[in-house]
Amino acid sequence: MMQKAGVPDLELAGVLALCGGWLIIVTSGALAQKLLAPAIEDSSYAFAVSTGIVLSSLAVLALAELIRINATVGLAAFGAVVLSAALWHRKHFTLSLANIDFAGLLVVPACALFTLVWCWTSLRSIGLMPVTGSVSLWMDCFIHATTILEYGEFRTLGRGSFQFVDAGRFLYHYGSYVLPAAMLPLADISGLQAEVALHAPIGLIAMFTGVYALAGQLAKPELTRLSAIVAIALFFVLPDTSTYGMANGWFGVRWILLSHSGSGYAIAAVLVSVIFAKLWLEQRRLAHLAASIAFACMTFELRAHLLMWYVPALTLCLLMGETWFLNLMRNRVKYLPLVLLALLPFSTVKSYLWFVHARNEPTGYPGLYQNLLNTVGETISAPIGFVLLFPGMLGMFFVAYPVFFIASHWAAKPKSIDWLPVLLMASAGIIILLSQASPNGDQYEFKHRAFVLLYVAALIWTSVMAIDYFSKKYSAIVVALGAYILVSMFSILAISNSAAFLSVDKPKFNWGAQYVDTKISQDLVASADFVRHHARPTDVAVQLPVNIKARAADDATRFASIANVPIYLSRYTMFDQVIAKNRLNFMQQIANSVNYQEASQKMRSKGLRWLIINGTDAPVFDPSFARAAFRQGDWLVYSFD
Repeated sequence: MMQKAGVPDLELAGVLALCGGWLIIVTSGALAQKLLAPAIEDSSYAFAVSTGIVLSSLAVLALAELIRINATVGLAAFGAVVLSAALWHRKHFTLSLANIDFAGLLVVPACALFTLVWCWTSLRSIGLMPVTGSVSLWMDCFIHATTILEYGEFRTLGRGSFQFVDAGRFLYHYGSYVLPAAMLPLADISGLQAEVALHAPIGLIAMFTGVYALAGQLAKPELTRLSAIVAIALFFVLPDTSTYGMANGWFGVRWILLSHSGSGYAIAAVLVSVIFAKLWLEQRRLAHLAASIAFACMTFELRAHLLMWYVPALTLCLLMGETWFLNLMRNRVKYLPLVLLALLPFSTVKSYLWFVHARNEPTGYPGLYQNLLNTVGETISAPIGFVLLFPGMLGMFFVAYPVFFIASHWAAKPKSIDWLPVLLMASAGIIILLSQASPNGDQYEFKHRAFVLLYVAALIWTSVMAIDYFSKKYSAIVVALGAYILVSMFSILAISNSAAFLSVDKPKFNWGAQYVDTKISQDLVASADFVRHHARPTDVAVQLPVNIKARAADDATRFASIANVPIYLSRYTMFDQVIAKNRLNFMQQIANSVNYQEASQKMRSKGLRWLIINGTDAPVFDPSFARAAFRQGDWLVYSFD
């Protein structure tokens, strides 16, 4: 993946570092399994990978924030603790042919292969960026890249945000960035390459292995492997929800997973939490309950949106395993859900419903919601539009999940854990109705970003229940053959439409085109590469001109993500406006300095070294471009040593 993204071949030290990092991840997950859940055997290696990625991410984040060390040092310190603990508990690890998880050893590389295919378009785009002058990425990837860089050498400087140096920041779901950041000193890799080749893929691998582990735990013992394999195979080959049925691009599963790449890490944490919740409901060990709650809380630092959807559902699921709660529901408050349903404040989501159903064309139901509004009015249209959100989010599982839930539990009472997808849907509905704007001002973010968790849950439970249902009617060989045929059919469909299958990570709605397939000036790339190979860890850059309307990634953000150098001011409207305005005025003073010495003095007074200017006119202090350290096209680079 790194080579595809244009990273030069790793030297031996880099290869050994990758192997060492993987050893730390797997060992930490294996320790958690052996010490907390020794009963997990059939999916032990996949469980160790998924759990280890989550644990390693949060541990390194804690070290980086608490004692201000970079991610590489943090991972090494965490690794020393993990490997020492494994040595101390070595009696739990016995190597023999009898206890090797061969299925897991095959499944984890398969998950990596699935990840490579899903990331193919973005990887290839970054690798060809110096030639094509464009990247096939959602705009947020540049912001993710600068956050990864924040946990490199910059972390030890104590200078706040990478995009707005020397300004404070809120610690907000940054846990997924530290593992790719740990690789930065070991390879000639930019933050943007790390985002595409490391950050997003590690999250997808954690999620895929988590799907395999949870599906295996939910299934009956004799159906563990088949159910788990079917779940991850269908997850990989099924058409994206944005391409069929309601075909609303706003609910593109792969687009969300790759454009908001912390989602894979958070989903992995949720799936591990569910496994421990199931063990608690079955075995009543407090360690399982504590682990389930702990992994649920970890989602805040991986992807806070999922925390809001998952925690209420988990709480109700755990309560449904308690007799006193069930008695209370039967005897005292059995009509409460109906009362709450009647009181749902649909007026709070009218604007969101119009945005989802009428603003994201093309869809599979063009003009439907607008016609409803025109025909019956907003009061009646809102509940209908609210219900339509769920088939948009779930695709085929909106029908398949309830069908197999009823069929699988027709003669047997469902366990409390079996209700989790239903509870997750209820939780999602409440959050969609009640959530407000996120800290960055996006009023729809909390209503939308976590829908992929609902999709993953419905897929896992549907796969498990379907295998269980058919196994009661047919032999294991027939069920396995049927599953193989089903997966093969979808695989053939994907191969026959390979271009569409590979590019489904792009948003399907028309207005999204302006935020993907971003044009990147080849002169910007060349200037950033020059700075990256000549900068010191303490350097800070200034980029002019400033886009004073920018909220998303601007030229300064893109430059920083490739140059690996923090920026004095970027994304002007996203930070404290008093400070931003003062910095903008100071930057203009630098550009208007009467001579080079004055410009140099001003830059040094703020601890700035690099001045990057995009424009056809020469700066006042260097009318002949004689002082430029690098120049290509309209891009100038000045180094004030």
